[in-house]
Amino acid sequence: MKSTNDNYLNYLVAALDDYGKEFLENFRERIIKDSLDILLLARLKDVTMSGYDAIAYFRNKFHVFLSCGTLYSSLYALERRGLVQGKWESRKRVYSLSENGRRVEEIALFLSEKIQELLLELSNIIRTR
Repeated sequence: MKSTNDNYLNYLVAALDDYGKEFLENFRERIIKDSLDILLLARLKDVTMSGYDAIAYFRNKFHVFLSCGTLYSSLYALERRGLVQGKWESRKRVYSLSENGRRVEEIALFLSEKIQELLLELSNIIRTR
């Protein structure tokens, strides 16, 4: 069963004109790209993957195309910070979550729940005005 918030969001999206829909899509894509490191950590919690696998995952899951430069920059940064480990398997580099990465991912999950609560609270305040 859909929540009231889902119904309200569907109503708002249906009421948008083309400009509003384009803005919303660009905003969604920007959030995904800006959160790429956290999303990579969350995905690597469940599975190891190569850069190619990650690009396919983001395209299929979020309908966002990531360039190789964008994705590999994030993976290399995570590796330099000790949050992921890369190892060569055949001709591709496969990434997995390090122990430090697991701890950071757990913190990020906790914070994302708090952010969702805050957004819901803000949404309720805005709707009651």
